[in-house]
Amino acid sequence: MFKKIILFLVLNFGALAIGSYFTDSGASSDWYQNLNKAPWNPADWVFGLAWTLIMICFSVFMAYLTKMNLNTKKIWI
Repeated sequence: MFKKIILFLVLNFGALAIGSYFTDSGASSDWYQNLNKAPWNPADWVFGLAWTLIMICFSVFMAYLTKMNLNTKKIWI
């Protein structure tokens, strides 16, 4: 299961890397920095931390999901 977690971590963070490549400067651009943001807008580092935690949890979930037997038939009432 550890190998699958590593595989999904590489896939998820690889997808994020590709996305950041196409967004150029993204949130650090002058356009975004000069926006009139709400007072409760979190600090910039919070987004990086949040996405990192989301991708780690998603990778563990995907590794667990591939371990499950999805061929069982369930009766929904």
